[in-house]
Amino acid sequence: MIQRDRVLAIGSAYVEGKINSADLKLPINRNKLPGFLDTHPEAVLYAGGSVPNILTSFARFSGNPNIRLLSCVGSDTRGAFYKSNMHPAFGDPQVTKKAQLIYG
Repeated sequence: MIQRDRVLAIGSAYVEGKINSADLKLPINRNKLPGFLDTHPEAVLYAGGSVPNILTSFARFSGNPNIRLLSCVGSDTRGAFYKSNMHPAFGDPQVTKKAQLIYG
């Protein structure tokens, strides 16, 4: 039997940061940016990534309960943040056995 209205996506899982400040001075070394965002008092972090963001919008507007995201996160604090803040209908991401910190 063919099941319709199912959406399955594979995408990158990111923790995105946003700061609204006209006087903000970012670190010169971009590898220091995640730590900067973790400690900056005005930083707001979001669980996202291009595919997860599109799926979140689609899920909210369509009301379709059959949406799943295949993604993988590290077993670090950012992975835990992503897992607890992503749209619950997508299912849990796979968690690697050790932290996967990729910046760049």
